[in-house]
Amino acid sequence: MAARVDNLYFFMIAVSAFFAVLVTTLVIVFAIKYRRRHIHDVGAPIHGSLALELMWTGVPFVLAMAMFVWGASVYFAIRNR
Repeated sequence: MAARVDNLYFFMIAVSAFFAVLVTTLVIVFAIKYRRRHIHDVGAPIHGSLALELMWTGVPFVLAMAMFVWGASVYFAIRNR
């Protein structure tokens, strides 16, 4: 059972590390790319993208549910042993 718990743990660590590095990198890149160059600069109005919003809502939801189902199966396997 230890191998199943370890695999789940390492998967969760890998997913967390991936998203932490991704978010940190994107924050740094966008902070440099879109910094205000002059004090009177005003950004353009932003219009949303439904597809993009559904993607960044759906992907974490699917990953979280996959981790939940995997964790529940490991828990029940340990509990029913």
